[in-house]
Amino acid sequence: MKKISCLFVALCAVVCVSAQWSGDTLTISRSLDDIVVNAPVKQKTDNRTSVDEEDLKKRNTGQNLPFLLEQTPALIVTSDDGLGIGYSYFRLRGTDHTRINVTVNDVPLNEAESQTVFWVNVSDIAESSTKVDIQRGVGSSVNGCAGFGGSVNIETLSSSVNTDSAHLYGEIGINVAMYSTFREYLKLNAFVGNWHLCGRFSKLNSHGYLERAASDMLSYQMEIGWQHRKQGHYTQGTELRLLAFGGREQTYMAWYGISEEQMAVNRRFNPAGMYISESGDTTYFPNQTDNYQQHHLQLHINHRFTPHWTIRATAHYTYGEGKYLLADEAIVKLNDMQLPQWTGIVSKGMYNHYYGGLLAAKYISEAVDVETGGAINDYLGFHPGLLDADTLYLGKGRKTEGNLYVKANWHILHQGPQELSLYGDVQYRMINYRIWGDNDESYESIDIHRIWHFVNPKAGLTYLNHGHRLYGQFAMANREPARTNFTARTMEDPMPKAERLFDYELGYNYSHHNMNQLHSIQDWQLGLNLYFMDYDDQLVLTGRMNSVGAYVTQNVDRSYRLGAELQWTINWTKWFKWSGNLTASLNKWQNDNEEWLAISFSPAWVLHNTFDFHISGFWTMIQTQLVSKQYLDNMQNEKACLKPYTVTNLSLGYQWPNVHISAHVNNVFNSRYVSNGGTYNGYNWYYPQATINVGGGVVVKW
Repeated sequence: MKKISCLFVALCAVVCVSAQWSGDTLTISRSLDDIVVNAPVKQKTDNRTSVDEEDLKKRNTGQNLPFLLEQTPALIVTSDDGLGIGYSYFRLRGTDHTRINVTVNDVPLNEAESQTVFWVNVSDIAESSTKVDIQRGVGSSVNGCAGFGGSVNIETLSSSVNTDSAHLYGEIGINVAMYSTFREYLKLNAFVGNWHLCGRFSKLNSHGYLERAASDMLSYQMEIGWQHRKQGHYTQGTELRLLAFGGREQTYMAWYGISEEQMAVNRRFNPAGMYISESGDTTYFPNQTDNYQQHHLQLHINHRFTPHWTIRATAHYTYGEGKYLLADEAIVKLNDMQLPQWTGIVSKGMYNHYYGGLLAAKYISEAVDVETGGAINDYLGFHPGLLDADTLYLGKGRKTEGNLYVKANWHILHQGPQELSLYGDVQYRMINYRIWGDNDESYESIDIHRIWHFVNPKAGLTYLNHGHRLYGQFAMANREPARTNFTARTMEDPMPKAERLFDYELGYNYSHHNMNQLHSIQDWQLGLNLYFMDYDDQLVLTGRMNSVGAYVTQNVDRSYRLGAELQWTINWTKWFKWSGNLTASLNKWQNDNEEWLAISFSPAWVLHNTFDFHISGFWTMIQTQLVSKQYLDNMQNEKACLKPYTVTNLSLGYQWPNVHISAHVNNVFNSRYVSNGGTYNGYNWYYPQATINVGGGVVVKW
């Protein structure tokens, strides 16, 4: 079956071309009179979700971006501090965040070695985002590592304006919430002729729901752009944008979790930094904090040569540095996690450089779209450790990766309301990765060098007729192991292998638009997406963590994820909309006895429901999430699992022309739920999330 599928994709890649139609005119954002060339060629399917700027602003109270995307099908969020302000994570279709590709304006945001996105380093990035696209499963070729559960692209580039007069826009916002949570931001946008200058500065502080889970963060974004258009028998133009964004964070550690017994006594307890003083009192090391800063620089150049040809080029650079501190007693307390004992203050640090570029050209016509391009990125990272002022270890890592791709849609049929299009995509990716120096987990010498060559083909077919859309697609993806797969392995663990995914998607969608204003239901949409994700050597979560609170994964020979995603949107009236989604799935792996067991952190059911009321300037959203049981390990151990939970959040606000006030009540029904945990050697730990909490905010524009 896999060989046949690969052959099918290879044949489709030969024809590689596209078109999307509505009546007699093109409807996608790449109109022949536009200079927009950022949007890559994609197949239109229902395993893709977009969240626009308006929805992001309604939900944004300072939580990290994953919490604003919580209503995405099959998506689950969690945080260490219980509020979503400090370290936050998400899983998509049961796949952890380290194996989900995240990009900002098509530039990788995942840290190259750990493959993780640390949202605290780019806090409040949602305030600068114009749109977030979430692709479930394997989507079209992207820059960076493959998305095994999905991929997320965050667009932050502003909308440019050509005008003969100068315009200045500003915005200031303040949010206040329980647990001493404060968020303030300032935005300024200036447009003068072909030039525009945009900036944002945000400050965020919180004590956290857990004890001492405090966060102190600031972030920024600045953009300067120039745009020139030349009118002729077609519109020709060039666009340049220089973008800088980043942030700094200090968070008190909250990643150890607590036992079920401790939760029954005090679910806000945080053991980080705890020790017994000389007088015999229990006290806490005040500086057991994580400190990090990260700065991104992007240069985007777009040019349209003819009505059909456009080209885009991007250069980028990211610098990050930071460390966290551990008291000697805290190190001893972690002996259950097999860490060595040291005396003194241990400082574990990291600083790195990441840079590269991408180049893509796209051809657009009324019959086809074709895009081809490539990228090359280089990463150099250092992992120093200090015991007091003495060097404890120094680990190093270098990762160079490049890719080439061609992808397209071909409009095969267009007869009246009937449309048939074929999508094809093939990518070649090479990774050269070396780890040397000292192992930051075991403090022993390490020297590992791996080179991978991956070919990732994809193909799909879409049929549209009178509001009905039927589609099918196949994709193959390969992904390299992360640094921790090499450094956190025990002597009994085999060397990690690259994983491979064969993703099959089949979907149907129907959209009904009622033009009769006498009917109560104005329009509605219903979609069903079926998926089968078949893995070779999938890296699944074991429930165990390394010394810095990151989950450890391990290869399993055979595994799969089989699921159905149902989505609906009903506009009952002009002032009330009901939307939601339900995901049902089986997530299994086969052990040495050929038994099929449940994969950890993969719930069988995930339900999201939203009631949206809006009349005049007033709006209200009631959002509910239901998540079924999740196992903490891969042995289907009933004593090591997360219980099912239901959480409801309420948001409301009123919009005047230049003033917007809002309020939110999270966890309205005071659910005492746990959304994350871990297990090792029979010991289970959990991460309680906040009970009912409230807040409010005001935004003033001018």
